[in-house]
Amino acid sequence: MNFTFKKLVFKSGKEQLLIEFSPKSDILSSFVEGEVLSFGKEILSLVEEAIQKESTTSFAGNSCIAKIDKEYVRIESQMNESFCILKTEEFTQIIHAYLKELGISNSFDNIVSLN
Repeated sequence: MNFTFKKLVFKSGKEQLLIEFSPKSDILSSFVEGEVLSFGKEILSLVEEAIQKESTTSFAGNSCIAKIDKEYVRIESQMNESFCILKTEEFTQIIHAYLKELGISNSFDNIVSLN
């Protein structure tokens, strides 16, 4: 899954980092822009737990739920029936890329590094 970043600049001068996926995935964009922005470290810790313990963990955020296991992550909307499934490795790479683009990745580098 490919993605690009765009900055949305409001009249007030405040900026918001958007992520767009190809193929399009509104639920994944919502998850990254909302939940990862607010709870990035906690989500990465849950991914690490799922990988190390080979179990399923869950994260319930403001608008989405993530069910995480060693192989796959399922993102579900709490507002409607939309969902997406992607590999845990790809999910982790997306989170790290988004946090890096925000300029705050250094504080998370020791959590779930895939290198």
